[in-house]
Amino acid sequence: MTMLEVTGFPAFCQAEIYGSLINSNLHARVDSAVSVLSSHASRVTGYPGNTHAANYIEQSMSDYGIDIHREEFKVTMPIDSGSRLVVKNTGENFPLYGLWPNHVRTTKVPIEGLQMPLVYGGEGEYEEFEGIGLQGSIVLMEFNSWEHWLRAAQFGARAFIFIEPEETTYEQTLQKNAKIPIDIPRFWIGREPGLRLREQLLSGNSMSVKIYSRMDWLEKPAWNIWGIIEGTNALLKDQVIVVDAYYDGISVVPALAP
Repeated sequence: MTMLEVTGFPAFCQAEIYGSLINSNLHARVDSAVSVLSSHASRVTGYPGNTHAANYIEQSMSDYGIDIHREEFKVTMPIDSGSRLVVKNTGENFPLYGLWPNHVRTTKVPIEGLQMPLVYGGEGEYEEFEGIGLQGSIVLMEFNSWEHWLRAAQFGARAFIFIEPEETTYEQTLQKNAKIPIDIPRFWIGREPGLRLREQLLSGNSMSVKIYSRMDWLEKPAWNIWGIIEGTNALLKDQVIVVDAYYDGISVVPALAP
C-alpha cells in the first residue's frame, strides 16, 4: 500500500497526483541530488564526502530562500588512511579497505606492515579448512560467510580479507566485526582483484603477502543543518511541523559508503 493510498485518495486523484509529479521537474531534481550526494566514496562522518554533503545541503536550502542555521559538534570516528596488499613474489599491489573496528580496535597493523602466507578459506565451513595452514596466516574469504571468520581465528589466523560479493545483506555485514577489542584486522578487497587472488590460491600457488594499513580514531566535525519555513495560514502558522533526515552514510567499510 502506498502512502497516497493510506491517505484515502481515490484512484483517479492518485493518478492525477502521480502524473503531475512525473511531468514536473521533481524527478530531475531528485536524480541530480542523488548523483551529487553519491559522488564521493563515503559519506560516513569524518570522511570528505560527509563534508561535501553538508555543504551541498546547506547551499541547496539557501538557494530556496530558507533561513539556514548550521550547528557544529565533534564526533570520534574510525578514519581509514589507506590500506594495501602487496604480493611478495610478483610485487603486485591491491587496494584494501579496513572494516569497522572490533569494538575499539581498528584495522591498524604495525607501521612496517604485516607479512604472512595468504590462504583461501571459502565461506568458512570447517571442511574448507582441511589441509590449510591457518596458524599465522592471512585468510582470503567470501564476504557472504556470516561470522565464520571467527572459526579461522580460533585456529590461529592473523587477519582476514573479504572478497566483494555480487550482492549481500545487512545481516551479513553485522557478522564481520567482534564486540570485543580483539587484534584481528579485517579488510575488504574489490571483486576483480579478489577473484584473481582466489584463482591463484585455488590453483595451488603458495603466496606470501604483506599488508599495510592505518585506521585511527580521530575527532572530526559534524553538523546539524536546519532552517525554518514560515507558515502562511493565519490560524495554523504558529504550529510547528518538524521534518528531518540523515545525510551521512554508514557501512561495514567506513571508507566505502557512497
